[in-house]
Amino acid sequence: MNVFRWQKPDSPTDSELRATFTQKGIRFFAWSNAPGDIYGSHSHPYDKTLAVVHGSITFTILETEERIELTAGDVFILPAGVIHTALVGSNGVTCYEGHTTPSSDGTDEQLQHGADALHIATPEKNSPNIS
Repeated sequence: MNVFRWQKPDSPTDSELRATFTQKGIRFFAWSNAPGDIYGSHSHPYDKTLAVVHGSITFTILETEERIELTAGDVFILPAGVIHTALVGSNGVTCYEGHTTPSSDGTDEQLQHGADALHIATPEKNSPNIS
C-alpha cells in the first residue's frame, strides 16, 4: 500500500487531481458519501487508486488493524485482495477512483509516477510487508 500525502500549502485543484490519473491514461470516476457513512469489510479484485478531492475518509486494514486517514489531495493505492473497511469523515468525502490490473509488488507504478510528476508527495509505506 502506498499513500501520497498532499504537500503543497494550498488545497489541490480539481485539474491537479484529475491529472494524477489522466497523465497515465488511467480511467477514473468520481463518487461522494455523506458524513459517517461506513463501508463494511470487503476487498477488490483490482488495484484501487483513490484521490480525495474534498473531505476525509479513514480506511482500516483488517489484517494489521492499521488506520489510514486520507484528506483532500491525498492519493491511496490499495492492492487487490486487501480486506478493509472505510469510514467517511465528519464533512463527507468526494473522491476520484481508478482501477488497474494488480501488479506483482502490490503497487500501481503508473500512478506512482503520475503523483511524482505532480510533486504530490513521497509515498508513505503503510504496510510492514513493504520495504
